[in-house]
Amino acid sequence: MFHVLEHIPDPKSILGELSEMLAGGGQIIVEVPNANDSLLTLYNNSPFSHFTYWSCHLFLYTAKTLQMLIELLKYHSHPAEQKTREIYEIGISHIAFTVDDLDFEYERLKDKGIQFNSPPQLSLDGYAKVTFCRVPEGTLIELVEVL
Repeated sequence: MFHVLEHIPDPKSILGELSEMLAGGGQIIVEVPNANDSLLTLYNNSPFSHFTYWSCHLFLYTAKTLQMLIELLKYHSHPAEQKTREIYEIGISHIAFTVDDLDFEYERLKDKGIQFNSPPQLSLDGYAKVTFCRVPEGTLIELVEVL
């Protein structure tokens, strides 16, 4: 169920009905938007907020509330594996955001408990200031101020 459960008026009964149809050892795999996504809770991203909170989403789940629903139905949960990628690894390793005032954003996020790899640093070519942090889910974020 990929981004379906949040649209169902009675998720408990639907999951109960689906479990009765499973063959022995069968699984129901669920993915839902995370109500604690850092784009909502930390960065206050308006487009992402409008997308997440639109009226077609009848329920929003966090890892905790989804776990509670699973336990209520007496299911077993298999926690998702999260791999933290390093900046030097091949493939997508981070997301970069351009900001107008890196020093301001650095202090604002640091005050919210975000840990940075270092304070803002001037790039070797003098084109930008940059710094890196990780959001709670583990994604590496690069903040860039073009000078």
